[in-house]
Amino acid sequence: MKRYARGTGAGSGGSFRSKGATCLLRRILLALGLALSGILGAQGQPPTAPVFRTVTVGVNKDYPPFEYLDSTGEVAGWDVEVFRETARIAGIKTQFVHGSWAEIRARFERGEIDALAGMLWSEERAKSVEFTRAHMDVLYGIYVRGLDSGTALEDFKGRKILVEERSLVHEEMVRLGYADDLIPVESEPETLRRLAQGEGDCAIAPLLIGNEWNSHREPLDVTPSRALLFRGRLCFAVRKGDTELARALDLALGKILTSGQYDRLWGSVFPKKNTASTATPPLAYWLLLPVGGALLVAAAWYYTIRRQVVKKTLFIKEELQRSEAMREALANSELLYRSAIEATKGVPYRLRYDNPDDPTGREGHYEFLGEGIEALVGVPASQLDWKTMGTISHYTSEAGQTPQGELQSRAKLYRTGKLPRWHGEFAVRHPDGTVRWLQDDAIPVLDESGQKVIGSLGILHDITERKESEGRIRSLNSELEARVRERTSDLQRTVSDLESFTYTVAHDLREPIRAISLLAGLIKEDSSTQVEPMTIDSLDRIEQSAQRLSRLVDGMLKLSRVSRTEITKEDVNLSAIAEDVAAHLMALRPYRDLRFRIEPDVLAHGDPDLLRSLIENLLSNAAKFSCQVDQPLIEFGATESKGRRVYFVKDNGVGFDPRYADKLFRPFERLHDSSDFPGSGVGLATVQRVVERHGGTVWASSGSGEGATFFFELGSDDNQATPPSPLE
Repeated sequence: MKRYARGTGAGSGGSFRSKGATCLLRRILLALGLALSGILGAQGQPPTAPVFRTVTVGVNKDYPPFEYLDSTGEVAGWDVEVFRETARIAGIKTQFVHGSWAEIRARFERGEIDALAGMLWSEERAKSVEFTRAHMDVLYGIYVRGLDSGTALEDFKGRKILVEERSLVHEEMVRLGYADDLIPVESEPETLRRLAQGEGDCAIAPLLIGNEWNSHREPLDVTPSRALLFRGRLCFAVRKGDTELARALDLALGKILTSGQYDRLWGSVFPKKNTASTATPPLAYWLLLPVGGALLVAAAWYYTIRRQVVKKTLFIKEELQRSEAMREALANSELLYRSAIEATKGVPYRLRYDNPDDPTGREGHYEFLGEGIEALVGVPASQLDWKTMGTISHYTSEAGQTPQGELQSRAKLYRTGKLPRWHGEFAVRHPDGTVRWLQDDAIPVLDESGQKVIGSLGILHDITERKESEGRIRSLNSELEARVRERTSDLQRTVSDLESFTYTVAHDLREPIRAISLLAGLIKEDSSTQVEPMTIDSLDRIEQSAQRLSRLVDGMLKLSRVSRTEITKEDVNLSAIAEDVAAHLMALRPYRDLRFRIEPDVLAHGDPDLLRSLIENLLSNAAKFSCQVDQPLIEFGATESKGRRVYFVKDNGVGFDPRYADKLFRPFERLHDSSDFPGSGVGLATVQRVVERHGGTVWASSGSGEGATFFFELGSDDNQATPPSPLE
């Protein structure tokens, strides 16, 4: 019994221990297998994203390398590939449609398209569109044919600029006041093609598109100018209010940007870039070796250690992916900036503000200075810092020195992100005393959030020759203005002396002429004197000549009086003056058949006496050249022409040859024979002098035998308008 019991007990106990150990070992191995399967599965298999609704995505068919149609007619490009991968991660089914930018944007606004594969962000667009985070920066430049000296957008004002219709560039250029200079076309590559074919003067397009066409497609005879326009942020766009789709795309895009997938996508679209990375053994493999040993030693610790290992492994993997993404993003950004810098002339630089929260930007350092900086500022790049540059620089504006307050205000706007670009000119004094003039064109560098300005990227150009030329031109202009003032003063003095001489001579001639006429008449009337007929005829001629000379002297005096009279302006009723003059004319025998049509209450602002002289001479002139036609008619009135108050006197008389219209207002010039139409030849000259004294203009239109119309306006005091062109 005892032996059996011991044997049985021993045998049973040994068998039990053996089975228990085996069972325990199986459980440990099973647990280890599950742990390894779970961890490796967590590393290699991403969680399946929930399936989203099918989304219609608009693609610009002519926007390479961002969006275009490949040789098979399928959509392709950087924006398309990024959107496809983003949609896959977000579990979104996509249907791509394509067209011109104007077409797909119109369909997007009508609600026929759910999203756009690429759209540049702007504050104005964000009011009506939901944007995701940016997946690329796009640098824009101004392309020209051949060489161009333009270094800033202002240099291209007045030129014909090709832009893509309804693009951000189109919208911004209209906002900046360039609408009349723009030529909208279907796409940005089309702007370069048309520019190369001779249309327009310049074109605005992304530098990457220009590089794409010249490097991989048809080379175009266009080059980027030195003007670096601005940087745009390329994003996905969905309709306003569709926040669910926008959030899903934004989260999935964030995973791409913080992983190696961004690099792989870049390499597939831009194969020249070497994005291959060195494969490394999974970190979890090395971490699980001690974990497996620990599980074999102490199964009780299994679940705790498994959780810690998985968590630590995923954390390290995410950190590695984030670092790799940041490195690749930096490399891509440097590639874009390098392309832009190499395409322009000048010395590039990159400035970093030491205290971005300080809007004055007093503290900073250069992260990069291009070759040739020493030739510009006289200081080697190794010795040049932000403080030294501020000490040797002297900013100016177009009119000279920029007021300190204005300069500080502009700098504050730029460093707070409210000024999209910086443009300035400043002088630099070299250690040897020479002075160079530089032009600074820059754009702000933003932080990761895209909200805070942390630096500046720009180019310095040497404009010394231009500034010296401008200085010489200003000096010549000043000298010319001084000479003009001197000549004008001499001319005014000469004219004044001539008028005084004319007045004196005419006044002194009146008495002798009157005496000659009087004596000739007395001789003819003296019956006691026996005068021969030939003598009588000679006396008649003397008397007629004296009368003509008297009228000529009177005309000279009137003309001189108009020039010398001091003007006193007030409101004058020209219609009342015209009616008074018309009544006087119709009382004279030659003009009894005249008819007048006078517009009532025609008012003007001027000197009453001079305006009466003007109306008298115009109506008398019209009466003289109309009295020989049937049913003579003279009209007076006023009209509006292009915002100007214009007065007129019209007749149906003999008119004049338009070829000799320039002689009408010259003193003593006549277009008709004096025997047919007598006169002194100073009436219309007096009219012109009166109008000019009022700051206005007089002109006439006619055809031979068709009557004549005389127009005049009295300057800005009368109608706030500019003078019209003669014979308008």
